[in-house]
Amino acid sequence: PDHPFFSPIFFGTSFMSLKRILSETETLLGMLFSQASVDSGHSVGHALCVTRHVVNAIDASQDDLPLDNRLSLLLAAMLHDADDHKFFPNHTAHENSVEILGKVLGDQATVDVDGTPLDTSSIVRTVTTIIDRVSA
Repeated sequence: PDHPFFSPIFFGTSFMSLKRILSETETLLGMLFSQASVDSGHSVGHALCVTRHVVNAIDASQDDLPLDNRLSLLLAAMLHDADDHKFFPNHTAHENSVEILGKVLGDQATVDVDGTPLDTSSIVRTVTTIIDRVSA
């Protein structure tokens, strides 16, 4: 899918790799929500809306956030309902989020985003920490 937050201006030279990561995350999240009969208030559309808000906040901050921080913020926005207790009452350790992140980032210690090696475990840890802090 092509969404406004996939802007090459926002991502710089890492556009294609990040677009792939976010597109795969969206696809896997959609499959998860479909299987779990998640209501429309917590749909992929909602996740994309939250992600757009994060992009706007990052743009407005005028800070040059490192690539791993931008990626972590966007993934946390997309996955913030992936383990919502209303639909996944037995999930206490971000099981769905971690599984999706493992699939889109791979099982290596680092993920290469257009020549920039990013620490996979650090991204997963940051994403789940953000989700803990913003989700009820």
